[in-house]
This record gives sequence, C-alpha cells and structure tokens, in this order.
Amino acid sequence: MAYFPTSSNRSISSSQNITVQFAGQPWQITLKSHCSDEVVAALSVERGLGVFSDHNPTLERERLRQVAERPDGNVCLAYTDEGFIVGYVACYLPEPDNRWGQSHLPELYELGAVEVSRNWRGLKLGKQLVAFAATDPAWSELIVISQEFSWHWDLRNSGLEVSVYRERLREVMAAGGFELFETTEPNIAFFPHNFFMARIGSQVSPESRQRFFDLLVADPQTDDFFDNHGF
Repeated sequence: MAYFPTSSNRSISSSQNITVQFAGQPWQITLKSHCSDEVVAALSVERGLGVFSDHNPTLERERLRQVAERPDGNVCLAYTDEGFIVGYVACYLPEPDNRWGQSHLPELYELGAVEVSRNWRGLKLGKQLVAFAATDPAWSELIVISQEFSWHWDLRNSGLEVSVYRERLREVMAAGGFELFETTEPNIAFFPHNFFMARIGSQVSPESRQRFFDLLVADPQTDDFFDNHGF
C-alpha cells in the first residue's frame, strides 16, 4: 500500500493488478500499480526498455526501484509471466526546480514517464498502462500533469516523424483522460513539438482548478506570481 502524499489526509491507495490478453497470442501481460521497491527488484527488465538508462537493464531496474521506494512514488508495471518488465508508468510529486513543484498546490501530482519496450510496441500497451494508472481512486482528488519533451522521445528507433510521434503520444495520454493545455512554461512554450497535458480529477474543488489555470499562464519573471497568488 502507498500514500498519495499531496495532502496530510489523502487516503491510502492500494496496489491493484489486472491481466491483459491479446487476441491470437498465447501470452498475457500483468499490469500492477503501486509496485513496491521489492516487487521491482524481483523482476527483470526486458532489453527493449530503457530510453532513460541507455537500455541498460540493471540501471533501468534501479531507476524504477528508486521511484517505487519514494514516499510519493507510484510505479505501474507491465510484466510477462516470465517476470520481464516490458512497460511502465512512473508518477511522483513535481520536482521543486519548476513552477509545478514550487506552487505548493496540494492537488498537483505528475506522471513523469511512460515507456513500452521497443519489442512490445504496436499492441496499444502504452494506452492500457496509462488508462490503468488513471483508475486509481485517489486520482479523483488530484490534478495529474504530464510534460512531454521531444528530446526524450525514441524517434530514431520508432521510425516516426516527430509530428507523428507527438500525436501518438497525445493519444496514449488521452486514454487516461489527459487533456492538452497551453502554458507559458518555457520548456513547453519555446519548443514547438513539446506539449503539456493534465487530468483534473472530478473531486478537485473549483478554487484549486482556478489556481491551476492561473499557474499555467504564470510569468514568475515579471509579476511575482508565487508571492501574490498564495503559492
């Protein structure tokens, strides 16, 4: 079991798992949320996974394990019956070096990474992972953001043009209820292929929604936004 750390009274979210089968295939995939660091350590990483670790299975497993052991971390895994991780979603609190982490908006949470092994693409597994992560009851109280940076995309091995890859990724995130939002965040606004998405939970208050909308268009360089708006 794991806490959603965005407020002191946030309910505990339990690990859940489902089995996914594919038409005409003899194998199946297990999707498991809120994986503990022990669960991650007990599995192996399929070699097609690891954009952020140069496809080193040992480094990739350690990276996922470190996220899983964080109090704010939620690692959702897709793995085979043989114990190989073939995809994941990693969520945590926004990092403190950007506006999202500095806002002190208690409902903010971040889906920081989603990846499917090169050897398991084309099965819509990414969509299923994001949709599965979004079934967590705690997400109804959260604003879950996702910043999509083109320099993280596996363009070379996908064989896709950057605009096509962008649209495919948008569709993956939309499967979990994420929507596009415009923002003045420089890493989004100044790079034409980058984009920002968020999923606003049904139980988020109107006041928190408005604070989030204000945060999207904040210009902390000129208007002391965080001081003047209570962030």
